[in-house]
Amino acid sequence: MATIVKQLNFKRKKGMLYFINREGDLTELKPTTKHQKVVARTGIIKEKGCLYFLDKQGNIAKTNRKSKP
Repeated sequence: MATIVKQLNFKRKKGMLYFINREGDLTELKPTTKHQKVVARTGIIKEKGCLYFLDKQGNIAKTNRKSKP
């Protein structure tokens, strides 16, 4: 189950990929290029063992990573 870390209510653009970079900022990437653009500076401090992502509502959420046996 994911928990919301920061409410952004971000509207996604069609054809773009979104991820949380190492600094904890929301980054936009066009799949055909390698150019990354920081869309929102969130200031999130990432915890080890957690996966951060942009959920369907446009908020940043986190969940625990499953460890391999």
